[in-house]
Amino acid sequence: MSAGKPTSLRSCYGSAHLKSNGLQVIEASERDNLKDEDGDNIADVDQMTSAELIEHKVSVALAAVDPVKLNNAVQQIYTAAIAVVGVLKLEFARTVALGNAIGDVLMVPVNKFVAPLAMKCFPEEYAQWCPVLLNYAVKSIAISIAWTLQRMISAVHSAIRGGLMCSRGLLNYLQSKDIISFNDKESTLDEIVGWSMALLGFYVQMKLGFELPFPINIICLPFSMAESYLVWSIMSD
Repeated sequence: MSAGKPTSLRSCYGSAHLKSNGLQVIEASERDNLKDEDGDNIADVDQMTSAELIEHKVSVALAAVDPVKLNNAVQQIYTAAIAVVGVLKLEFARTVALGNAIGDVLMVPVNKFVAPLAMKCFPEEYAQWCPVLLNYAVKSIAISIAWTLQRMISAVHSAIRGGLMCSRGLLNYLQSKDIISFNDKESTLDEIVGWSMALLGFYVQMKLGFELPFPINIICLPFSMAESYLVWSIMSD
């Protein structure tokens, strides 16, 4: 695949290759389950111990997989993941820069009104620590504000895109079933429905504090773990 291919296409092609290899493994495993090479009318896999069965199924999977396609798929997904991490690192840097800018603005009134009062609360021998601790406290609050703003911007963006994708998919499905007459290039119905769903989606996200409710949080646990890993990889450098 050429280097000029968009990241989304690389990810899609990689996922498609992984899916095709996975289907080949499943089909090979199903055929293997029917084998009765000793002719005793009992499937060979049913006569194996657990260790033998695991070893046998691994060999079946290795024989069924196309290693070239699998390698290309892994490379494409890895390249896409690196590109995503790069974009997120840039967003993280922008958010931190915004937090620092907010902190610099807040430090002006803090130095004027809060610092003199805080100095009185410090023992004289530790007074030199007061400006540094105030600066850290204000910058921490400012970066938290910046992160909250960024989360709200991301929530609005995802709500708008998700709402429009859902409305167009639903209306096109109804059109395919001849339930309604709809053309997404001429009609504004998809925008009306999509924006309504976007407002509802953003309201729900705000109501839940941008957290997944039970039991969706259990179902989406693998995605939450992947998100946590992304956050760690972005903030670790």
